[in-house]
Amino acid sequence: FLFGAYDIDLDSHMSHYEKSNPYKCTRQIIDSAFMQELDKAKERLQVYVKEEWFKGHSDYEWKNAFKKPGYVGFWSFESAAIAKLFALDDTALREDIHYPYELAHYKAHRQFRLSPITNWQESVAEDGCGYDSISVNVELDQLIPAPLRNYVSEIIKDFETLPKEEFYDNYELSQIWYVKEEFVSECEESSMLGSLLVFLLASKEFIMQLDYKEDLEDNLQNMTNMWKNEKVKIARFLVDNDQYYYAYVPEMCSLSCIYEVSIEYESYQL
Repeated sequence: FLFGAYDIDLDSHMSHYEKSNPYKCTRQIIDSAFMQELDKAKERLQVYVKEEWFKGHSDYEWKNAFKKPGYVGFWSFESAAIAKLFALDDTALREDIHYPYELAHYKAHRQFRLSPITNWQESVAEDGCGYDSISVNVELDQLIPAPLRNYVSEIIKDFETLPKEEFYDNYELSQIWYVKEEFVSECEESSMLGSLLVFLLASKEFIMQLDYKEDLEDNLQNMTNMWKNEKVKIARFLVDNDQYYYAYVPEMCSLSCIYEVSIEYESYQL
């Protein structure tokens, strides 16, 4: 949508979000603006920037980034872009530490080509990919949905065969471990594969990550259910940190752990 406003055509379109929490929320701002409900769009933008945007990146371990060399702030560029496209009143966000106000008002009179977002069909499960069994650990098939099985297989194989420095780079783990040497050292001291799978599956939105202060019931609407035709329950992955990790899994799933990470279950009716 943002590219289209600049007359930049893309080769393909889909409705899949690589990180639906928080970015899926921007759809509500855009839809309200298209309906000329500009006050509603303005208020929704404020909620997104002030309450949802930073919180939605809790799995990126940003909270200590300001202590690291090269820190330049956390900026919600998509918020400024949307405000600019629709000329939304963003006065209330002028001093917000995550909102690039000056950027939103650069070349303020520029015109854009806007058209409503098309409801593109999901393509993840339609391309014939991702339905293989996890041959390196077949038991995980009962826990991992079909579209993610190839991805999980690759992680396991790469973790077991690649030098840990190369694995770190390939999977962009700097968002989780800021220092590569610390990651390599932790891998040498203890098993890390289960934790890595949880972290990387959280980045794919299969697993929802919550801060220890957050309540599961308040965030159920943000959980992704990738088992559309099955009865599900909620699995909690007990990673050794101050975050909580949840996912919908089939009701018949009985795994007690995913490598070194223990799993607890609770029934839940959709």
